[in-house]
Amino acid sequence: MRNNSEIHGDVAGVVKYSCGIFFMLFCFVYIFCIHGEVLNEAQFVYSHGLTTYNPVVSACVIAVVLQLTQWVITRIVFFPQKIYALSYFVPALMLTMLADINRNTIMEFSFGAWIWIAPMSVVLYFLTLVLVKKHFFENKISHEQNVSVVLYSNHIILLVLFLIIGSVTANTDVYHYELKAERLVTEHDYAAAAEVGNRSLKSSKRLSQIRMYALAKENMLPERMFSYPQYYGVDGLLDVFDEKSPLYRLRVDDMCAQIGAVCGKTVKTTKRHLELIVYNDSLTTPMAIDYYLCYLLLEKSLDEFYSKFFDLYECDTCRVPRAYQEALLLMSEMKGDSLYIIDNEIRDRFKAYKLLKAESLDSTKRRNKTRREYGDTYWWYYDFQKNGDG
Repeated sequence: MRNNSEIHGDVAGVVKYSCGIFFMLFCFVYIFCIHGEVLNEAQFVYSHGLTTYNPVVSACVIAVVLQLTQWVITRIVFFPQKIYALSYFVPALMLTMLADINRNTIMEFSFGAWIWIAPMSVVLYFLTLVLVKKHFFENKISHEQNVSVVLYSNHIILLVLFLIIGSVTANTDVYHYELKAERLVTEHDYAAAAEVGNRSLKSSKRLSQIRMYALAKENMLPERMFSYPQYYGVDGLLDVFDEKSPLYRLRVDDMCAQIGAVCGKTVKTTKRHLELIVYNDSLTTPMAIDYYLCYLLLEKSLDEFYSKFFDLYECDTCRVPRAYQEALLLMSEMKGDSLYIIDNEIRDRFKAYKLLKAESLDSTKRRNKTRREYGDTYWWYYDFQKNGDG
């Protein structure tokens, strides 16, 4: 027959190792799969780009450090078996603070409200622990001999801690899209970068700029530009005066250099910067021409686009990209011209768009109804999109 001390030791071992394994697995998966992009940006900013983020190594190191923190706490404070998982409160609090960082806290190196929330939480934790231990010390042996009961109570505590960690975050999906797309561009995987968050209608100015750059590197900017929400107009294409640019992994200067040239100090607008590149034979590139023509489309300067397109775009035998065809078709209707470079499919779709737009007299219904079918066209952007209106 095994005595109570042996049974007690077996239960303690099962609880200790099961909680440790679950917590470290959660830490690794959470850091590696969910929060890695944020830590990647943080490491880049704090090291000034001198070090490289390794997602596997970083996730392992953080998990080990948090587990060591828990081990130190158990050396200082005794935890009854039934509430042993409460020893993970402080490591869970540290992981929650890590999960709550965003671009603002990274740039400002600020702890935000955690500067007072964390100390108060630790004090309340230890006070609560004293009260709870008094209850669990009573009839200690009879309660802790049942392995199932002890495991259930500890695993429930861990589950609650995991839910708290997952629910506290300052980051939106769009922010994660930005970081992932930015990383993929720096890895030269432009096709994958352009597809990040492509099923979401949410966007940001920075995300739009990264997507447009990725499309331009794939020579697909005028073909697919309006497949993505263009809530920010020309600012969502390129902003040569972005003040946060030096802190990005993909800086505006990097994009400008690929387009044709870094923006000069005397240049006052993004449009002027693109014009200087396009009309300089030693600097101009097909990418710069696409950026300039797309800028005019997003600016809704159709007359200027119409005149500059035939001056800049030389493609007698190849197919004209979709956005250009849609803009030219719209302009030809306004001017009464007949252009033969338009695909029949695009002509037919434009006719269907005009019919659908004419069906409703209410402006809101007309906007929403046409968006469902034609939100990926320049026609819809030109007729309905307002800057910053999602």
